Amino acid sequence: MDLITVAIGVIGVGLYFLPSILAFNRETDNRWLVLVINLFFGGTFVGWFLALYLTLRKPTPTPTPTSTPTPAPSRDL
Repeated sequence: MDLITVAIGVIGVGLYFLPSILAFNRETDNRWLVLVINLFFGGTFVGWFLALYLTLRKPTPTPTPTSTPTPAPSRDL
């Protein structure tokens, strides 16, 4: 094999799995879904762009629990 052919193949595989690579590097919540979509449907432009969209969209913020202040015990004497 020619070195250029191998280099083009490696670059092609890297571009094919780019959404999955980004999803695992960003530690997105749905990284396994992105990998499955990318693996099975990445050959279509729709599947590849769907995987890329799922990777790059803003994560939904998780609500932080608010603590209610507890009243201080009364010291009636």
